[in-house]
Amino acid sequence: DLGSRPTDSACEAAFMLLAQADADYAVAERTALQGSGIPPSKARAAFVRAAERYGAAERALAAFGDHALGGQAALAAAAVQYLNLQDWSKAAEWAQTASMQFGDADPYRSARAQTIRAEAWIETSSPELLDRARGVLRELTRFHLRRGERYDAGLQPTNIALTYLYEGRYPACIAESIRAADRFDSVHESLRHAQAWQNQALCLWGKGHVQEALHWFARARRDIEPEALSGFEHASQVLPPEGLPDLYLTLMNNTGLVNYELGNFD
Repeated sequence: DLGSRPTDSACEAAFMLLAQADADYAVAERTALQGSGIPPSKARAAFVRAAERYGAAERALAAFGDHALGGQAALAAAAVQYLNLQDWSKAAEWAQTASMQFGDADPYRSARAQTIRAEAWIETSSPELLDRARGVLRELTRFHLRRGERYDAGLQPTNIALTYLYEGRYPACIAESIRAADRFDSVHESLRHAQAWQNQALCLWGKGHVQEALHWFARARRDIEPEALSGFEHASQVLPPEGLPDLYLTLMNNTGLVNYELGNFD
């Protein structure tokens, strides 16, 4: 019972900050999921509080040398900044802090932090940062393959493909997307497999191979369609279930756009 313990220790203050950050994040998620009628600023404010408290917890934990828990607090701050607040600079900074805290004591979490840092760099579309991200991601690919972590090894070429897509280097993007799809296929990961095919289709589209792009959009959609459409039919219209990944809706939209470009108006 935290209420019965002394309140002046640095350790307890850090744990209280972590608990408050977790509570803020839970409130933010619930608010965001309520959707209609709730101002987006309300959820954002809760995410901001969560990120600030995770950061404060990391500093408090670092003060008395708890690198393992400090790294987890920093990683949580990086994830909120990246996923919920889209502050790429802060996400990269906190990810770097997390990686340094974990160090050699927890190489897997350190690698996860480096992945977030690289993903944040990709979102900036800066040519210099795209190139730096590729270097980090290739190192991470080798790291995960050495450890037999095929799922994580598949995430890296997925991200590398995006760097080439943003630079308009479509053949390299296609090659990395195929590599990612093969790795996800080996672990029967249908959603990530579909994401890789979606990236391949985008690169084919950018290259002007519109008919091929349509084929791979359709392949990706079929990969996740059974889950996406199960039990949600209404008359002749199929409605996506609550919580459907954005990927499915993106695939439907891109399929429509490519068909329009090909003159398939039906």
